[in-house]
Amino acid sequence: MTKIITVQLLLASDSEIEIESFIKNELEQLIAATKGMIIDGKVIGENAEPSPAVLEAVRTGNYIQGNAFDHDNGSARRLLIMAGDVSPYIIGPYDSEDARLEAARIHRTVNGDRDGIYMLDVPRGIDPFVEAFSGADLDGGADPLTTFAIEEFMAGRPPISRLNLPGARYCLDYQGDEVLVNSAMLASIEQGLETELVRVTATMQSVFMSRDQAKSSFSKKDWAKARKKGTTTKDFEAWAETMASTLPTAKDVLSGIVD
Repeated sequence: MTKIITVQLLLASDSEIEIESFIKNELEQLIAATKGMIIDGKVIGENAEPSPAVLEAVRTGNYIQGNAFDHDNGSARRLLIMAGDVSPYIIGPYDSEDARLEAARIHRTVNGDRDGIYMLDVPRGIDPFVEAFSGADLDGGADPLTTFAIEEFMAGRPPISRLNLPGARYCLDYQGDEVLVNSAMLASIEQGLETELVRVTATMQSVFMSRDQAKSSFSKKDWAKARKKGTTTKDFEAWAETMASTLPTAKDVLSGIVD
């Protein structure tokens, strides 16, 4: 029989390099010293700041053992949002219950009551993951949202966009409703299209489309300006293809790798 346990440590250092070296050396020695009791080990999550109360207690010499890991001090407070009570995503963390409650109230004011809003507490340094199953995952058949999106893309009507406003998210325009697009849905759409999607940004909104479709978003007027500035010597078709090749992928945009 084996078990996996998760251990948290409060260290008297804020140097990432020093901490990494210390943990690596100590863990190797601990595994060797236990003579088989500890089979393997690794550090999970990221180094996290203690709560302000713990930092102050350590600074003043009043720290009480265990306080860094109790619920009040050891939890990273987040909000689990169920967009339309269908698509989940996580925001936060927040330093206090009051800050989290204020964020929840603001979300409700801005978005109305169409979203479910839930408290989510996890240990500091642990990055929670949440993702919705697609309809195809659960039903074992074609997801109607994915099928609709693929049909729209193939008809030259890219259906996934977002307004260029702070906090706006990419949604699928489906039968008059805005359905939040997650990475699982995007992967299914790209698999059905047999091509990756990219982001094209205009003045008011950003849209996901294929690179071939993106080429048409570049005008001969823009190409003429580029030629005049000397930034290209290519003909229009080659220039448009080059410009489309530099666009960020929808996958990277959704995952936050690019803004």
